[in-house]
Amino acid sequence: MNRLKELRKEKGLTLEEIAGKLNTTSMSLSRYERGEREPKGSVLLDLASLLNVSPDYLLGRTNNREQSERLIYLSEAQFLLFEEIKHFDDESLQDLINMAKIIKKREL
Repeated sequence: MNRLKELRKEKGLTLEEIAGKLNTTSMSLSRYERGEREPKGSVLLDLASLLNVSPDYLLGRTNNREQSERLIYLSEAQFLLFEEIKHFDDESLQDLINMAKIIKKREL
């Protein structure tokens, strides 16, 4: 995640300064910068917000730095669920959709 390092240097911030603002450790941030780990959930959103870029830009999924006005904000649980299912095949995704519909009907 070399964009994190690039953005951090652009802003003149140290790992320790960012860690203090985000209530994380400089070691975790260093691992993100070296590509050993990817930030998850609220840490990713907080990093993107602090650096004034979109989470997708930070992860290298787009070259557009701008945060979209149409962003959909997910709870951390929803984000973690998305992380779990993003590699499902079509059949598994359909099964999950069907289960979600059953649960929704039960809650009504």
